[in-house]
Amino acid sequence: MTRVEEEVLACEAQLRRAQVAADVEALDGMLDDELLFSGLDGALASKADDLAMHRSGRLRITRMEPLEIRLLTLGEGVVAASAKMDAAAVMEGATVEALLRYTRVWRKRDGRWRVAAGHMSAVTAPTPSAS
Repeated sequence: MTRVEEEVLACEAQLRRAQVAADVEALDGMLDDELLFSGLDGALASKADDLAMHRSGRLRITRMEPLEIRLLTLGEGVVAASAKMDAAAVMEGATVEALLRYTRVWRKRDGRWRVAAGHMSAVTAPTPSAS
């Protein structure tokens, strides 16, 4: 494992801790000001949108356990991370549990890794093919 991969894996762990703790200050430092994130419903969210959900308590992540993480270095200071997560949250008062796949693009700027883009999707069981 390269030093860059170790740094990004450490950032992934720090991000999960901040999400579960609803640590808006830590999240603010880890999300790029130009963040572009696509959620389960396909809607795009900005950094301000994400922080507002955590700050207001409308989103409270209660579990974020990584089952698999893969990294792909895209260039100098840019790494894509794909993580399968066993996740649970309270969203707008409703408890939700799901197996999720997060894809994040980490960009190193001013000496710090930040999430510049991301996408979340539900992981479903494969459908058997018809013969």
